[in-house]
Amino acid sequence: MKIAIGACGGITTSQLVQLMQYLPSDDDKLELAKTAYGYVRDPDSYSTNVGEAFSYDDTQAQLHAYIHRY
Repeated sequence: MKIAIGACGGITTSQLVQLMQYLPSDDDKLELAKTAYGYVRDPDSYSTNVGEAFSYDDTQAQLHAYIHRY
């Protein structure tokens, strides 16, 4: 996944949210969100827009914590 995202020049938060809709669990979505974070073209809106794609607040909090450590 990293190679594909990096090879195409990055990904927008909107594109990532669309991809996340196809994943069955918040764990899978979180893994994708963490992987894609370093390649995102619009990082200012990342936390808010991507965080809303999760089903559980706890997963959203895990993403926020990851971003702050990044």
